[in-house]
Amino acid sequence: HGGGVLSAVDARAAGVEPRAHLIVSNTEPITPVQDQIDECLLALIDAAARVGGGRRLYFYFSGHGATDDTQLQDNVALLLAMWSLRRARVALSTAQYSGELAGSGLFDEIVAFLDCCRSTTPGVVGLPPTVTLRDPAMVDNATRSFIAFASEPRRPAFELPVDGAWEGVFTRCLLRILTGSPDGIAADELKNGLEREVPIMRPGQRAVVRNELVETSWFGQRAAVRDR
Repeated sequence: HGGGVLSAVDARAAGVEPRAHLIVSNTEPITPVQDQIDECLLALIDAAARVGGGRRLYFYFSGHGATDDTQLQDNVALLLAMWSLRRARVALSTAQYSGELAGSGLFDEIVAFLDCCRSTTPGVVGLPPTVTLRDPAMVDNATRSFIAFASEPRRPAFELPVDGAWEGVFTRCLLRILTGSPDGIAADELKNGLEREVPIMRPGQRAVVRNELVETSWFGQRAAVRDR
């Protein structure tokens, strides 16, 4: 189980390089684990605090996900490398992580791309962060979020073979849309594109995107200057 986790924050201050952490699945040692992910998040929080806050924080996950019928539909458990039915709490709660990050007072926007299933697994539990993500010295920002799920509630997400390897349908569509928009793409257009393209590439799978960003918010390298 697992996959990769990528988090990045665009610093508000001019001239500051974006910071990113990549965590991939390994068998020796077994990764990812929650402590490893939380340490990376803490480093991003500290980096954003040092420059007076971040414009946007990105979180990308590709791996196994599940939900429990007793949980909110949008609260997906991201299953980590040591997860099993007997260790059903070895997972991250998307609702609690996004809520803690939004409440940190550091970011204008939080963006999450979640390429994982939302299939029902009784007893699965996603845990909150183990670290304090809020900086008490910061003034609260009115944080808005963009959360893109690879599939509908209770539904799986699929992969397709690409050059001898396997790649998530959702990720493939996301990359195709972004690379096909050299001048950037509006948040609402990215939402519509994902929800349109995923079922075309893989009938039976539908992306669901919750977009709270303002109309002027854009994605893409060239667009990064536009929405500052």
